[in-house]
Amino acid sequence: MSMYHRLLDAQSIADNFEQTRDEVLDAGAYRILEVHCRILSTTGTPDGTLKLQTAAVNEPEAWDDIAGASWSLNGSGGRPQITSFLRYVRAVVVSQSSGSAVALIDIVAKN
Repeated sequence: MSMYHRLLDAQSIADNFEQTRDEVLDAGAYRILEVHCRILSTTGTPDGTLKLQTAAVNEPEAWDDIAGASWSLNGSGGRPQITSFLRYVRAVVVSQSSGSAVALIDIVAKN
């Protein structure tokens, strides 16, 4: 059984972006996440990183980066398979000092 979820709608993202508690994915019932991250366009020279993070509880201090699930905002994205995550998954942007990017993230969660 599988489930599709758009984790991040196509939107302009800038420095210190992080999804709110209501926007995260509860993937606790699944074992594999097939992720498709697309960087659709850039403005200026974005030098930040878009990352996926995971947590056992949906609380601000609980989040850790997911290994292999980060993309340069001046790149094109990627399509990793993630098997090591806790219950919740969210997107964040770190270390961006100039410019912005339009990105989206689709996830297919599988048992």
